[in-house]
Amino acid sequence: MVLEFEEEILELQPDSKGDNIAVLIKLKSNSNTQKAVMYIHGYTDYFFQDHLASWYVENGFDFYALELRKYGRSIMPHQRPNHIRKVDEYYEEISKSIHLIKNRDGHDFLLINGHSTGGLVACMYANFGKRKHEINALFLNSPFLEFNIPDWQLRLMPRIAKIGHVFPEWIAPLGGKGVYTQSIHKDHWGRWDFSTKLKPVSGFRMYFGWFRAIHEAQKTIQTQSNIDCPILVFHSDKTSYKKNRDPEIFESDVVLNVKHIKQYSATLGKIVTLMEIPKATHDVFLSKDEVQKVAFAHLRTWLSAVLQGI
Repeated sequence: MVLEFEEEILELQPDSKGDNIAVLIKLKSNSNTQKAVMYIHGYTDYFFQDHLASWYVENGFDFYALELRKYGRSIMPHQRPNHIRKVDEYYEEISKSIHLIKNRDGHDFLLINGHSTGGLVACMYANFGKRKHEINALFLNSPFLEFNIPDWQLRLMPRIAKIGHVFPEWIAPLGGKGVYTQSIHKDHWGRWDFSTKLKPVSGFRMYFGWFRAIHEAQKTIQTQSNIDCPILVFHSDKTSYKKNRDPEIFESDVVLNVKHIKQYSATLGKIVTLMEIPKATHDVFLSKDEVQKVAFAHLRTWLSAVLQGI
């Protein structure tokens, strides 16, 4: 079945490089619902998970996906894809989207579904954003709450952040083979179809200013988070550091350290439910079918409990 998504361009304030936009994607449920979900993608990412949108509308939610400035359909020709200097730059498009979903489109209940870096951004907004009190629940799919690097390198992150403060446009000498992207894309080892222009196999260039922005947001969330609404966190049962096509990479998180997710998710807010999904990949909903089935069942049960508690 072909899904009929709508796209809406959100005009944003320009920055030092020029104009900015974000794109809000919508799939309407067949039911006359007042429930909505807004999906926020990860880093080097954009929305392509149509089956996730289908699941939400089948379960009575109007589905929205927000492609943040400089990501996916929001990338403009003059921009450095995915690059920011502060995470709170994203608050403008999140606030606009919440206003449209709740006030213009008339939804009483809003779930924010953040994946990876989108999970970090969602946590920051749920703590400090202008419309944070209009978020009714938060669902985090493998949130990026710490860099997946050895402890000795983590201790160097404050110094890297200082470089990012002074020289934010310096290109960070990092790169990889894109094991995760290869593991999920149909032209490599996976089964999912998405644009490698918008989600390149080896990622976009990283800048020291981006590292500073993410590091500062992570430290804030690790020490100051106090989110009011109910939170559900999904994560795999293990992390893999394989760098080639090994069966393990299709049943583990090859991007983030699961221990970090469990450690820092536990203190995100007042009501947190952590759910380990065995054999899940980094994006739990790009896992094998049997793993997704388990994840969707847990999500349905949690959402039912949250909605009954309102």
